[in-house]
Amino acid sequence: MDNADTYVIADTTEVWVVNILPADNIGTGAIWAAQRVPDNHFCVVSNTFNIRDIDLNDANNFIYSANMQTRALQENLWDGVSVFDFAKIFGNGE
Repeated sequence: MDNADTYVIADTTEVWVVNILPADNIGTGAIWAAQRVPDNHFCVVSNTFNIRDIDLNDANNFIYSANMQTRALQENLWDGVSVFDFAKIFGNGE
């Protein structure tokens, strides 16, 4: 997806990786997900989305836009049952 980005947000106690892309072609919103990097771990941020399987019930380690699941369903990118793999659903197939 063009115009998609990955950000790393950190403070002295935690690190989060954020993947974000436009929700439409006219710039009226975004789809995003963030994953907390576990303590004593590191992450590599390359030129692709790196958030994979999101545990939709784990608010301590994952947060995401309210439109993420709905948009994936509307675009037939996700069946609503299988694991929500953000990179697979919204990435360019890297």
